[in-house]
Amino acid sequence: MKIIKISLIFYFTIISFQSYSQTIQKSEFTIELLNEDFESENYYFPTTTDYDTYLLVDNGDYLVSRNINKSQFIKLNIGAVKDYSLETSIRIGPSKNSSSGIVLSANEKNMLVFEINGKREYRIFKSYNDEIKFLTGEKNNGWVKTKKLKRADRINKISVLKSRDNFEFYFNEYFILSKTIAFENSELMGIHINGNSKARYGFFKLMSNKVVKPIDNNQVTNENVLNKIDEIISLRNNDIFIFYFAGHGI
Repeated sequence: MKIIKISLIFYFTIISFQSYSQTIQKSEFTIELLNEDFESENYYFPTTTDYDTYLLVDNGDYLVSRNINKSQFIKLNIGAVKDYSLETSIRIGPSKNSSSGIVLSANEKNMLVFEINGKREYRIFKSYNDEIKFLTGEKNNGWVKTKKLKRADRINKISVLKSRDNFEFYFNEYFILSKTIAFENSELMGIHINGNSKARYGFFKLMSNKVVKPIDNNQVTNENVLNKIDEIISLRNNDIFIFYFAGHGI
């Protein structure tokens, strides 16, 4: 009987914790802003091919490949959305050392990034005033391992809910964590691809509670024709991150 009582207490503690942690309701977001299945050319996601970067619609996927040791911010033709539900699928690799993810909020100098790699790890980091801050802890350069992610070359479904400064993250339908992250002057959203990495996005669905019109973000990813490049270099535990931001000539 004592064992049963302990088990019930543990069960209800877990249920209470999950209820407390999951505070954003997906049903709040009823306005479809973007629903891309990558079956044809599209307006929101840029396509280009050069020595450094491949951005292609390929066999129903959005293929993102970075062939140099510098990461890339790929801007979408939509302005930052204050509150939203975002769903996508990401297949990292085939190399387990590849990593890619979503630029949740950004402006011309700073960005907030959530990414996964092929080692069943995820991290969240913010670039701010020429510094990199890992929001998932300083250990292992912010990478956190979870069995809820699948290994390299497998499809992972990712969901992100945002309400004001509150974020909730789900991997393959499992709730992972909630986090309050402030990010001022947010203007952009996009995809982040790390250096020497490949990833495929199977779909990208963005819902909100307000209408947001498409805009032209001049989503150029070829460094030779960028109006401005802001380079941020951060050395953490012998790991160098170099980020390029495509500007508007300001």
